[in-house]
Amino acid sequence: MTQIKDGLDADKRQHIPAGYLDDRGFGNNGRGSSSSNSGGNNSHGAGARAAQPSTTMPSVPTTEREAIPGDLPPAYSFSDPNMRSDMPPQFTATLTNSSLDTYRDLKLDQKRASELVATKAFAFDRPVFIHTSNISNSTLVIEPDTNLDNKDAIVIVAEVTSQISGLDNKCSVTATVNELNEYDFFVCSTASMWSLKTISCRFLVRVPSTYTGSHPGIRVALTNGRADMSYINNISFGFIDLKTTCGDVSLINVFGGSIRISTTRGVLKANNIVAAELFEALTTNSRISLVDIRAQRVNTATSNSAITLTTVAGEAVHAETSNGKIDCTNVSAVNLKLTTTNASIETNHVEASNLYLNTRNAKVEGTWRIKNLLDVVTTNSKIVSTVLLQDPSAPVSIRLSTTNSKIQAYLPAESFRGVFDIKTSNSKATVQSQRVNNVGSPPIQFIINDRSYKRGTIGSTDSVRHQFSASTTNSAIEVRLV
Repeated sequence: MTQIKDGLDADKRQHIPAGYLDDRGFGNNGRGSSSSNSGGNNSHGAGARAAQPSTTMPSVPTTEREAIPGDLPPAYSFSDPNMRSDMPPQFTATLTNSSLDTYRDLKLDQKRASELVATKAFAFDRPVFIHTSNISNSTLVIEPDTNLDNKDAIVIVAEVTSQISGLDNKCSVTATVNELNEYDFFVCSTASMWSLKTISCRFLVRVPSTYTGSHPGIRVALTNGRADMSYINNISFGFIDLKTTCGDVSLINVFGGSIRISTTRGVLKANNIVAAELFEALTTNSRISLVDIRAQRVNTATSNSAITLTTVAGEAVHAETSNGKIDCTNVSAVNLKLTTTNASIETNHVEASNLYLNTRNAKVEGTWRIKNLLDVVTTNSKIVSTVLLQDPSAPVSIRLSTTNSKIQAYLPAESFRGVFDIKTSNSKATVQSQRVNNVGSPPIQFIINDRSYKRGTIGSTDSVRHQFSASTTNSAIEVRLV
């Protein structure tokens, strides 16, 4: 039958009502005795690292007599010869709300031969790790608990279904503490050739909506399904790590220290996220959309699809894709790097001390407010740039480069003071003021004034502090002071 392994509250098991445990210590909910699953204690896979319970049993309440080994079923013996000596000590979850006592121990509800539900409540004293193995597809939803009596526990419900009966002999559900000192909630299919049949697991994670404070963190590893976490803005998580494959991931209104979401061939969406350290979004062959993200570091990457950044702020922001467009609006950073291939980079209201834009065979255009460095590179497509200076008194280097296409650059006439060096082939290079009658425009002096190569200064020579260079081939370069 389905194995239930709970390494959390062994001191409560001797008080479980008659009929809940069979003669091997496994729950039967009155269905009678069944053999235990030999695969339930197998390795959980590469990311699982599940642990056996400690040899130290918690003390029995003084209202009951002291238990001796012979009183307990073999599944809950005082000593486990397979347990590693460096495992964390066994503990008792502390839940102050009596309404949650039902889920203090791992509970199983076998609804029918092809469906079961496992439920467990976890205190806030350790991170939580939720994962699966040999499951055809799995989904996860993390949301506020509608039960207002829940003030101090994360309640996890796993709904497991299969297309055929006999699920009770082919599924293992465990709740332990692993070597990372995490609450480890694990669902595993153990039957041979089970992959030929469809088994699904849906996790519903309820977080108290009336609690305000922090939680150590939550980690999720799923396969072939989506993960959603939304509107948990009353709790700051030490870390959030949601990982799946072949499914979408979305985050809405979530706060934390380090936040990571990743998938393969799935869309990533995040909205209103605050991360004190890192926010990372990684996928393949699918788009990424980030809106209202604040973090010290923002890192996002995909392939063969687009990345959209809207209202993103951080010390370092990096977006990388291939064969997909990058679109940035209202993005600010100390270091901002946008990289793609065979697709355009389009920006609006972007501000950075150091800005790097790199693509191939596609245009780059936008308005950029920079402090120290602007580096724009593409090939076989045009560059259209409007450059503003955060601090006109600071040294600035501006570099624009393409091939076989035009470069248009607009520099601030009131603040740009420096040297320019622009060069093309088989076309014309120009530097001029676009102001009427050159009113308010600094003087332009040419050191080299060839048709395709211009070098000189803008402003008086004693005020030079900025550098501008542009290069292309077979097309024009136009620099305008506006």
